[in-house]
Amino acid sequence: MMKWIVLILILQVNTCFAGLRMEDGSLIHAGDNIESLYAHWGKEQQRLISKETCNHIIQLKRKYCSTRRYIWQRNGRYMLVQVSGRMIIKTGWTRSKRSLTEPF
Repeated sequence: MMKWIVLILILQVNTCFAGLRMEDGSLIHAGDNIESLYAHWGKEQQRLISKETCNHIIQLKRKYCSTRRYIWQRNGRYMLVQVSGRMIIKTGWTRSKRSLTEPF
C-alpha cells in the first residue's frame, strides 16, 4: 500500500513541474526562452502585473522572481506563464479569471 502512495505522489510531482506540452509533443518548461512559446502559440492574449512569483530553476542553480505574467486562453483554460526578461520562470493554468494575478 505504501508503494502505491509513493508512486502516486511521484507522478503528481512530475505533473506539477512538467511545463507546457505543445501540439507537436515538445515540452516547454521553466528556464526556456519565451520565443519557443511564441513559435507555437503566437502572441499572448494578455499581459498582467501579478503578485511576485518565484521559482528555483534547477538547471541554472538560481532562484528567479517576477511580477510579469503572460496569459494565453486555450481549451477553456488560462495558460499562465511567469517571465523574467526573456526566460520562462514558471508555468501553470487556471479556469478562474479572478485568480489570474495570484501567485502560483
